[in-house]
Amino acid sequence: METRAGVLTSPQVAIWDVISNLATANFKIASNKGPVGFLIKNETDTSVWLNVMPLKGSAFVPTKFAPGWNCELVREIQLNATAGLDLKWGH
Repeated sequence: METRAGVLTSPQVAIWDVISNLATANFKIASNKGPVGFLIKNETDTSVWLNVMPLKGSAFVPTKFAPGWNCELVREIQLNATAGLDLKWGH
């Protein structure tokens, strides 16, 4: 399936892992094929705010992520000094 921007994506999460080191660096998935879009799963009991770069965006946008998988397709999460966030990425 393709997004309106022509980027291949899937409505199902088949690969996921922990988002780590947000206290010291931005998070993105390295690829030599260009930006990789991913979803964010908030595994806490409360919503969290993150500054994220949309997959086809050009600036970070403050976004509220509810518990569970969120539907925003992003390519990067900005450094966040909030320790202890329990987040996963998936695509």
